[in-house]
Amino acid sequence: MKKLPKTVLFTFLLSALAAPLCAQGIYTATSCQQSAVNAVINGPTHTAVDGDTINIPAGTCTWTAGIVVPSGIGISITGAGSNGYYPIGSGITTIIDNFTTSPAALFYFHPTYGNSLSRVSSMVLSPASGVTASSLSAPLQFQGVCTLSGCPNIRVDHLSFPSPPDWANLTQPSTALVVTDNVFGVLDHNSLYSTASNFYEFIDFNNSAWQGVGQYGDNSWASPDTFGTNQQVYVETNYAMQTGTSALFPITESEGGFSNTAWGGGRVTCRFNTFVGLRGPCVNHGTESGGRMRSGRQMEFYDNSMSCPSSTYQACWTNGMITGAGVRGGSLLAIANTYSGTTGINNFSQLSVYRTLQNISTPWEGCDGTGPYDKNDGVTYYSGTISSVAGSNPYTITVTGTPGWATNQWYDYGAPYSIHDSTINQGSEITASSSNSVTVPAWTTIAFAPGDSVQILRATQCIDQSSRIDGSYLSGSTPTPTSTMGGYVYQTLDPVYEAADTGPNPNFGAFGSDTARVIANRDYYAEVSQLAQTSPTSPFNGTVGTGYGTLANIPTTCTTGVGYWATDQGSWNTSGSGGQGILYQCSSTNHWSTYYTPYAYPHPLTRGTVPTTPAAPTNFAATPK
Repeated sequence: MKKLPKTVLFTFLLSALAAPLCAQGIYTATSCQQSAVNAVINGPTHTAVDGDTINIPAGTCTWTAGIVVPSGIGISITGAGSNGYYPIGSGITTIIDNFTTSPAALFYFHPTYGNSLSRVSSMVLSPASGVTASSLSAPLQFQGVCTLSGCPNIRVDHLSFPSPPDWANLTQPSTALVVTDNVFGVLDHNSLYSTASNFYEFIDFNNSAWQGVGQYGDNSWASPDTFGTNQQVYVETNYAMQTGTSALFPITESEGGFSNTAWGGGRVTCRFNTFVGLRGPCVNHGTESGGRMRSGRQMEFYDNSMSCPSSTYQACWTNGMITGAGVRGGSLLAIANTYSGTTGINNFSQLSVYRTLQNISTPWEGCDGTGPYDKNDGVTYYSGTISSVAGSNPYTITVTGTPGWATNQWYDYGAPYSIHDSTINQGSEITASSSNSVTVPAWTTIAFAPGDSVQILRATQCIDQSSRIDGSYLSGSTPTPTSTMGGYVYQTLDPVYEAADTGPNPNFGAFGSDTARVIANRDYYAEVSQLAQTSPTSPFNGTVGTGYGTLANIPTTCTTGVGYWATDQGSWNTSGSGGQGILYQCSSTNHWSTYYTPYAYPHPLTRGTVPTTPAAPTNFAATPK
């Protein structure tokens, strides 16, 4: 065998010895103190590289500063375990947030697509008792960088967030525990407990720069659905309990965390979670009160369990459960959830469009026929002045003179009229009218006053309203409607489906909405019964709404748009518990097509499998039955 020259051999050996120093590895901090953990992430002991695993030993440690993971890498930070319940015990890793300076995260990640998994696992996270609101922010923050190929993956798992104390009791309303932007992945097997009187959120999810393009969620809105794919954040197999008086303890919300440009466009799935005492666990924010940010873009909500078992759970017991899934913009699929408890529930799902009730932000303005991005018909149906105002939400506004309107002339189910007060630049949707008055609700309060100038106008569609998607791409802090937009973003119908939910009969129907712009059997299809099919005609006959049961009992005739959840179809659920299911849509008269198949459960990341390429959307793959 030919020998290598000594200089070449020396260089080869030196390279071989040096290589492990740069390769990914497993590093254990000397303690759970921040300085010890930071030493194996940012030096001097070790500077983390992509793919590293950082272990934190058992113990209870109070931190006064957080850790910023080096940019452009993905690492796993794993504690010794959490006991799954809020009492702090031995043999686990507990980190107490006692920041006394400017808001910062316990762990901040800034990965890029193609990096390894960014993970935080197996520990208890709690704020210090008495810490001030000004010094806290979301303890876990993931701000990713997407490309045309995808977004970086995260996993947040086996954490316990105890109460008391908890972040919501100590900070401002709408506090979130996890904030994400431009990432995919899963939050699983976490336990959350709250006695809060403020809003309390598990995750603020955002996709502000979908495919690495734009800000504010604009490109997410201009892009197709990704239902049933890995291209979103999954919140699955978590346990959340609320015993306080909080108006709402949402597990998901689509706002906040980073700068305003990094909000909006979020895509999320809530599935196989257990919620006890919560009033509305999975919701998103709208294109309205948050300012320039766009609404959450899409949500899937299925196989979750909600309960309000006793007066111990003050918020839901006193005020009732509001909803399971509630969206203020974008599309929703809500299927096969269970509800229990003695207080009932208002609706299984809700679709809200707050801008129909008030002008609450710029640049969007109110959706009352004057909004620069809405679909307005451009007609002034009445112009005059207010003579008197009675009531307060709803208001009865009487105009001067005797216009002689027919009863409810200005109420239209599907394309309602609005009254716009140009004196105060406020307006709201008309829900009833008489010969010289109109009745309108409001989101908060509107200062209508005698002598104000008013017009009756109409917007047939609001930007980013529930059940609408896509549309022209917007950009800039104040987007200017272009001539090609015609003052409207040309969004298309994307119906919302709710099927196979079971529990107490909802107080106000399976579906609820605050606007007549969102109507049944066009914008949404609600279940016609909580009972499964016993034949192809009962209880769902294929004319309106949705049904569920075996595929053999799907109606033989159907009206375009209706849905059917076939419970014996699919193989996406490999957990051994819970059911399967595929959603069929009547794509044309008497013709059923596959519409939606859920993504693999449990999520592949929980089994150590990383989806390296985005899966193709499946929800519009029309396959005849």
